[in-house]
Amino acid sequence: MTNHTLKGKALSPLLCALIITGVLLFSATITLNAQLTAYTGTYAGAGGNAYYAGDNNNALTAKFSAMKGLALDASGNLLVTDFQNACIRKITTDGKISVVAGIPQSAAAGTSATWPTGPAASTQIPYPSGHITVASNGDIYFQTDGFTIGKISGGNVSYFIPAIMSGTGSLARHNTLKAFGNKLYLGSGNSINVIDPVLKKQTAAIIVTGADAIKTLAIDASGNMFCIAANGQVSKVDATTSAVTVLVAANADPSLWVNQGDLAIDADGNLYMAYNFNYLLKVAAGTYTRSLLTLGGTSAKYISVAITPNGDIFAADQSGCVITRRSMLDANANLASLTASPGILSPSFSANTISYTSTVENNVDTFNVTPTLDAATSTQQVRINNGTYETLASGATSSDMNLNVGTNTINIVVSAQHPSYKRTYTITVTRKGLPPAAPTNLVTTPAANSVKITWDAVPGAGRYNVYRGTSPDNLTLLSGMPTVQTSFTNGATVGTTYYYAVSAMEPTGVEGDKTAVVQGAANIPPVISTLTVSGNFWEGATVTADYTYTDADNGPNNSTYLWYRSNNAAGTGKAFTGGTAQTYTLTTADVGKYISVRVAPNDGISAGTAIESARTLVVAGTLPVKLKFFDAKAVSGSVQLDWQTLTEINSLHFAIERSDNGRTWETIGRVSAAGDSYLPVNYSYTDRDPSTGNNYYRLRTVDRDGSEEISSTVQVNVVSSSQVISIYPIPASSAIHVKGLAGNSNLQYMITDADGKTIRTGSLTKPVQQIDIQDLKNGIYFLKAGNQSAVRFIKQ
Repeated sequence: MTNHTLKGKALSPLLCALIITGVLLFSATITLNAQLTAYTGTYAGAGGNAYYAGDNNNALTAKFSAMKGLALDASGNLLVTDFQNACIRKITTDGKISVVAGIPQSAAAGTSATWPTGPAASTQIPYPSGHITVASNGDIYFQTDGFTIGKISGGNVSYFIPAIMSGTGSLARHNTLKAFGNKLYLGSGNSINVIDPVLKKQTAAIIVTGADAIKTLAIDASGNMFCIAANGQVSKVDATTSAVTVLVAANADPSLWVNQGDLAIDADGNLYMAYNFNYLLKVAAGTYTRSLLTLGGTSAKYISVAITPNGDIFAADQSGCVITRRSMLDANANLASLTASPGILSPSFSANTISYTSTVENNVDTFNVTPTLDAATSTQQVRINNGTYETLASGATSSDMNLNVGTNTINIVVSAQHPSYKRTYTITVTRKGLPPAAPTNLVTTPAANSVKITWDAVPGAGRYNVYRGTSPDNLTLLSGMPTVQTSFTNGATVGTTYYYAVSAMEPTGVEGDKTAVVQGAANIPPVISTLTVSGNFWEGATVTADYTYTDADNGPNNSTYLWYRSNNAAGTGKAFTGGTAQTYTLTTADVGKYISVRVAPNDGISAGTAIESARTLVVAGTLPVKLKFFDAKAVSGSVQLDWQTLTEINSLHFAIERSDNGRTWETIGRVSAAGDSYLPVNYSYTDRDPSTGNNYYRLRTVDRDGSEEISSTVQVNVVSSSQVISIYPIPASSAIHVKGLAGNSNLQYMITDADGKTIRTGSLTKPVQQIDIQDLKNGIYFLKAGNQSAVRFIKQ
């Protein structure tokens, strides 16, 4: 805040009146007395008709748009009706401005019956068009359209139109509005109407004889009312008797003729009137002589005025969009400069910035400040950590103040000459501590898509930093640091090896040494492969999910199981059976359905990719053929199948089926069945041309009546031998290409069908030779070259 100090003890009384107090005479008969030094300056507003404000902004940077009324609350805060910005604003004693009612630049429309009510800070209000006042209970009242009164109470805004004493009808337009106690006083015509805001009605009417229209009203501390009418009559209404005394007769002084304005009274009974949107008049107590105050210069156009109990005058200049204050005591509580030693203040000093920080090393144990006052009339005191204040001359350096390790608070209190104004500047000085020891017992634990790091707490450390990298020589600080915990889980890419180190930090932020680097990695999810279902697929039988479980971290097998039944082998209508164990007992509901199992690998940390088995048909009751076992083993490039039946009823033959994926099957051979037998019968079959890798086999038992049953699936892995020929494409429609070993220029070959019958013979004379197969029927064939293993192909 800028204060302009004018001193004039050696000047004449008249010149003092003109220069020091800003008093301009209206009549040569006015007598002036010597005045005290006055401090006058802009209190709020940067000038210019616009809107700019937000909570806790400096009032000197704010802009107003056609301000109207001023009022002081019990705490000395100044309320302003900012007319064209459609809001009511508050300026606190420390010069901060905020909006207390209305949405700036957004006015409510309509009449008092439709103006919105609700939370004052988020509800539109109509343009606050005139006076504002504060009741003793803190409620705020303001004029709107001259008939309607706005009320702000408990953080909410509402409106009412006062009724007359009978309760029927409403009062005429009022020109002024003041509160005393919890009553409102309105000037309307030649009457001062007393309003009870709770009843929302007139409770008394005081007639001011001789006044044509009461335009302004002021109430002193005792409740006496002073008013000025449009015809210039100045009147006093006694607080006890309501008797009216005319202080200045009507039409006695044209300078008091008023169309609109505001009136305030100081503790000495002097009246101050914002006059006709033009001047600020002082009507002296006792003599009631008039003088002109030009607080903001001769171009100021005053619309309202307010006076504190200490005699500070606030005047709203609607033309200049500023509020001027005059005080007989200097209110400047600012510093002009502030330095500290050792250390640097952050941010750099500014008179309107009151909070600073500074950080010093651990070996710095004292601190001092050098503040310089902005006004010679103010004083200052300094203390540290709530200790005893030291009075300090402007520009002097304080005594060395002892610093604790950690946070220290230095207060510089500036007291203005005016007793209501103080400002406290605060410097938060952090003295760093000593570096803590490195943490111990740093351990990494694999977790799902992450790595968990734990370590032992370090005495005196309040926080920790975790560093990570994919190289032990290039670690960076992880996000989310520092942490107050002694464990930290961070996201990690599966399959990547990471390196970690941890450091401790003492409370002031000093970091100690890092631990040795420790290696860590995320848990690798387990894998399920070669999933089959073994057992007999008839009602009441128990089947088992057989698979290979692989876990790179050697974790336990916590895999989960879900058994399903479907309408067909393609999985149509698949539904959960309720089975969740590795084994499942087939029920009546499964008969005629296809059973499969879904296994989801889990090692207790991570879940792998779930897979589902092939689907197998379930038949009713006990099968006509009861298998004891069905085995497969690889023998010299072939696969030998062995099985045994315990009983056979009406059996016809066994069809041997093979698959390379466990889902699509082909018949590769047939073995006749015993028919009817109640003794064990052993069977065998040799697949002389299995595929390299995994081969899956099952038996399809066919009865004389045409019914069929499918056995469980067995699997065998055939290791590749040195095959000298290969065939492509498979399947083929018109021709196959046979690729032989280099150097074999005349190799005899033979093509047989699935039953072993020879179909064609010939010679391979080229490294890649085409053989026409258009005349072959669709089906499976085998080509054998020389003494090499037969190679299977398909004609379609």
